[in-house]
Amino acid sequence: MWLNFWRRLSGNNNKSGERAPITHNCLKNVLTLAQIVGIFPVGNVRNSDPSKVEFRFKSWKILYAFLISFGFLFCGGFSFYKSMTVGILLNQLISPLFFIHAFITSLCFYNLAYKWPDFLTHWTKIEDHVLKNYKTTADLYKRIQYSGVAMVIVALLEHALSVCNYVYSSTCQNDAEGAEHIFKKQFHFIFTYMPYNFVSGLVLTFISWTATVVWNFGDIFIILISIIMTERFRQINLKMKITTEEICTRYNSADGKALWRQIREDYDNMNNIMRSLDQLLSNLVLLSYSCNLTFILIQLFNSLRQMGSIIEGIYFFYSFGFVISRIVFVSIFGAFINEESQAALPYLTSLPSEFYNEEIQRLITQIHVDSVALTGHNFFRVTKGLVLSVAAAIITYELVLIQFNQATLNKYMTANETICF
Repeated sequence: MWLNFWRRLSGNNNKSGERAPITHNCLKNVLTLAQIVGIFPVGNVRNSDPSKVEFRFKSWKILYAFLISFGFLFCGGFSFYKSMTVGILLNQLISPLFFIHAFITSLCFYNLAYKWPDFLTHWTKIEDHVLKNYKTTADLYKRIQYSGVAMVIVALLEHALSVCNYVYSSTCQNDAEGAEHIFKKQFHFIFTYMPYNFVSGLVLTFISWTATVVWNFGDIFIILISIIMTERFRQINLKMKITTEEICTRYNSADGKALWRQIREDYDNMNNIMRSLDQLLSNLVLLSYSCNLTFILIQLFNSLRQMGSIIEGIYFFYSFGFVISRIVFVSIFGAFINEESQAALPYLTSLPSEFYNEEIQRLITQIHVDSVALTGHNFFRVTKGLVLSVAAAIITYELVLIQFNQATLNKYMTANETICF
């Protein structure tokens, strides 16, 4: 029974033509998960025809997404209010930032969902042409499924450790027992101001776990889209490599020019799609880097505190490594697009003079001038060099935080406690 259910979910029972490795089919399961947690409210996401995907304001998915987003804002507001009542210190901003980031991420995905059907329709036409005329270099469908599942599992494990850290911490104590004790401890920023009941505890637990997926989903989506776009550029590059190796023996000058014109037009279409995709993802990219940097700085600052228990130590090192991995993987996979878009230059510049023509010259010029990359609203470009820039920024701002947060630092040095925010 479970095997049949998974086959229906993953599309394994479809006809061979219905699971072509186009973007829509590769992301179908991932976007289904997004809708379960209340983001990306588009209709017909499970339909094998990308043209059937639509966005409608009057739908239950929009209502469900709105309620989930309101839950994030509700928890973030109460958490921030409690942190203000005891004096705003750096260590107290983890929970407010967590829920506010989930709320802003949901807003970004609403905007993306509104524009996604038009983009997907245009992109699928180009992608179908690429798949028909260019050889694939990997099983993109499996790569997307495995990568998505792995990243979600790692994210949920991080949150599970966070919950354990709260439950077994020595502070945030209350006189309740059983489930009430756990709920009041984990959601102290809510039940300090509201009466407790079991249903509220379950709802807040659902919101908390949902926020975990949403908090990570922006990075997951950027990484998966980067894998897909990198593969498409790699297919064109492979065609260029094969063509440059065979052109001397298989093509005359007229055939060669027509072939290179087609390759250049396909490359130009990929560049245009990347520009459109960058406009769609700029909000997510900017939010990803800003929030990941903030959490890294706070976690580094928290490392100055002596750990109160083994569980707390395990959670800290896992969580810190997880956030570092997020920003590194987003940078590396995003940079692969830029790297792959320029990978064909050595093949083109090594062509013999007698086979050099106007189309090849235009292609070389375009690769040089149109440097493809994801950006954060053009504030920065996602390239491999960005990783070093981020590392330098972390060191600089961490020193600033230590200097201007002496109150929190003194508290860390004089007390060994788990912070309940």
